[in-house]
Amino acid sequence: MAGEDVGGFEHCNRIVELVMAKDAVCKVKPCSFNGVYQPNILNTFPSGGILALSYFYDRIFQLLPAQGSAHPVSGRAWGWSGKPNGNGNGNTKSVKSASSEPSSLPISDVALLADRVCEGPESWKEHWGPSSPFAQSFSAKGSTKTPEEASKEILAELDDRPEYCLDLTFMHALLRLGYEFGSERNVRVEKKVDGVELGWCLGAVIAMLLEEGGEGVQCVA
Repeated sequence: MAGEDVGGFEHCNRIVELVMAKDAVCKVKPCSFNGVYQPNILNTFPSGGILALSYFYDRIFQLLPAQGSAHPVSGRAWGWSGKPNGNGNGNTKSVKSASSEPSSLPISDVALLADRVCEGPESWKEHWGPSSPFAQSFSAKGSTKTPEEASKEILAELDDRPEYCLDLTFMHALLRLGYEFGSERNVRVEKKVDGVELGWCLGAVIAMLLEEGGEGVQCVA
């Protein structure tokens, strides 16, 4: 496929919106998008956390700074747990607006990340380069990598994956347009919970049902 070297979040988002076909005919209501039936998530879960795993984690988490540092996406404190951010700048306003969950960010920040990734290499260097707040967040004691290593790793990943812009744009559209979550609703990206790695649970549930009594679980009308 031939295209320009630099994409654009707005243009990409418009294509994603068309593909999702939010205005498609909904034969069995309610529908999420493309005319597919789905119980209304907002009515069922009007509040509470949203846990995004798998590809969401793979794409979003590595763009974020070291936990416990100032959030370079929108000024929030990343990984704040009720304690000062420890960076000595006295920026209590950004700390108070932070999420108290260890790996969460508002959905609006997913759009900001997508916009910065879609802008191309110059934007990558600005936001994830060696001198960026992202890289410097890894200079704290106890960090598993140096600022230079963190920057080199994510810049190589962005350069190697031209689909990164589309991936983030689709994720944001799925949450905002598809499921209609508010822009300030928090989404938590995780790979593990209490040390247990998360994964797609459908296959495991089917396997458990089939193992029940050796013949599976039967539904009785």
